[in-house]
Amino acid sequence: GVFSFYHYSPKQGRELSKIATELDQQLAHFGDIQHIQWVASQSRALKALINNYATTCTHFEYIAANFTQKASKVRGLLTRLKSPKFLTYLLFMMDFTTVIGRLSEFFQKA
Repeated sequence: GVFSFYHYSPKQGRELSKIATELDQQLAHFGDIQHIQWVASQSRALKALINNYATTCTHFEYIAANFTQKASKVRGLLTRLKSPKFLTYLLFMMDFTTVIGRLSEFFQKA
């Protein structure tokens, strides 16, 4: 996914940072949502993806257009990122983890 694409390639991370600077966007650190057990950490990972969405799509479009070795993989990720189903699910999960996070904090304090 998006996390592993940037996590295992410092070069891709630098390119993403450069694009974020050009777009005047502040880049949040991507987290691996699939291996996170704490609700607060899941929420941070989702917020990072939402915050970095435009920058990430721009970077993927650049890679896909320049016929690099990773172009076909990136096209697949980009198609998934831009799908209405993915965006709906992403925003649903953000809302869901916000509510569950508050509930979790309530039970921890009780």
